[in-house]
Amino acid sequence: MKKTKIFLSAMLFCMIGCKKPFNQQFSEEDLTFKYQAKAYIIDQNTLDTLSSIKLQIAETDLQIAKGLMWRDSLLPNQGMLFLLKHNYQAGFYMKNTSIPLDIVYVDSTNSITQIYENTTPYSDSIYQSYYVIDKVIEVPAGTTSKNNWKAGDHLIYNHIK
Repeated sequence: MKKTKIFLSAMLFCMIGCKKPFNQQFSEEDLTFKYQAKAYIIDQNTLDTLSSIKLQIAETDLQIAKGLMWRDSLLPNQGMLFLLKHNYQAGFYMKNTSIPLDIVYVDSTNSITQIYENTTPYSDSIYQSYYVIDKVIEVPAGTTSKNNWKAGDHLIYNHIK
């Protein structure tokens, strides 16, 4: 298997709180996402399912750092679930990401705390969470408004292979 070397920026590692040196080389295999989840967003008031989505899971520091960078497309009802190791006010950005996304911050009770809609591809602007969170969902831009997701709604997910 060809090992493509990837350099990740110091800024990105600082944003996610990674303690590894920023100039370390990683193979493509190191950054491969191996888990998926079937997720549902549940309306906080009616308990109706607003939508179901299939999410790749990013849980290692390297997977979280890579996220959806360098992808050309993302199918509707698909995205990525970032499982952060700590509860904190995270910040994500769109560096090296060509797909406009909705970024959804989720707290330890699985409640959506904040949504950034239609983020700007390749932007270095930081989309900062205002609340302490431990999960982030990235989905194609427009997904949250199309499915009426809002702060207070709940995430339910199960790991699948």
